[in-house]
Amino acid sequence: MITMAQTWKPAAESLTRDLGGIFRGRLLSIVVYGGQVDGNATAPLQSLALVSSLTAADLEACAHL
Repeated sequence: MITMAQTWKPAAESLTRDLGGIFRGRLLSIVVYGGQVDGNATAPLQSLALVSSLTAADLEACAHL
């Protein structure tokens, strides 16, 4: 059963898959934080992705997520 504090996990997993498809081996880390992780299901999910390199094509691909 998903508790209120865990409702963010499907979105985080989806983001991880999407960014992994764009950056592949250059994706070093993803961090999720903020109100939704703390149990506020209506808060936006905030995230930070760390990559080893970034191109204009990467940004364009991310804009379509």
